[in-house]
Amino acid sequence: MDWLQDHAEALGDYADSNVLKQYKTNADALKALVDTKRMASGMIKIPGENAGEDDIKAFTEKLTQVPGVYRIPDKDDADGLAAFRKQLGVPDDTDGYTAPDGMEIDEQRFEAIKKAAHGVGINNDQLTSLMKADARLQKEQQDAFHESQSQAEIALKREWGVDYERRVANAVGIARQMGGTDFDQFLEQFPEVQKSPAFLKVFEKISRDYVEDNGRIDSVSMEGKPTPDEAALELNEIRGNPKHPYNSAGMTPAKKAAMRKVIELQAYAEGKVPDPEAMAVLDNL
Repeated sequence: MDWLQDHAEALGDYADSNVLKQYKTNADALKALVDTKRMASGMIKIPGENAGEDDIKAFTEKLTQVPGVYRIPDKDDADGLAAFRKQLGVPDDTDGYTAPDGMEIDEQRFEAIKKAAHGVGINNDQLTSLMKADARLQKEQQDAFHESQSQAEIALKREWGVDYERRVANAVGIARQMGGTDFDQFLEQFPEVQKSPAFLKVFEKISRDYVEDNGRIDSVSMEGKPTPDEAALELNEIRGNPKHPYNSAGMTPAKKAAMRKVIELQAYAEGKVPDPEAMAVLDNL
């Protein structure tokens, strides 16, 4: 580094600088100095601890000129906060939010969501992303739940075998009988509950205990009448038995009685009372 030795007196302590030793000539060093100075002039210098108000203000104004950089206003600066929210794309009111395309959502629930979104200051794109993510999560959870329920139902059918329909009817019946009108309405509103294997196992056990102590379950037997499931099961047995009087040729007293039974069971299977007129026509045959 001959140039450093040649200018050692002028450079003083800098003559031994490792930074200057990087350059082969004084021209290289001067060029680097000019380039650095030019680069530094375009930089934004962060004010130090002892910076005055003017320096801080100048820094803030220069910083906000950088695309994508925003200054968070003081919480008491209402106008500043409003301008800041506008920069972020937050709508002026909740009417500026729209639900994701194709998403069905309860209007009242969406109004509450929009109010919350506006309160925390997120824009419509952010809200849309959040709602889509939430919908995906809910679907995944529902799919997992339904798969779990399906597997549990298969296991319960295997466990209860041919008694499955009867025991399900008994479980639902005792639940309705014990729960009364309010519980009936609850089951109507949430039909999946009475299909849950856990629900069925608990109330089927209760139904057996109840029958042991009190006899038949009124809500299942419909005051001595079969449930729709029981009636449908018995109908299938009759129709599937070629030796049953119902399936015999000709009109015999036994067949007539069997036909009457089938008409009754058909009504009970549909949750109805047997039609007296149909019964009368049969009796007159």
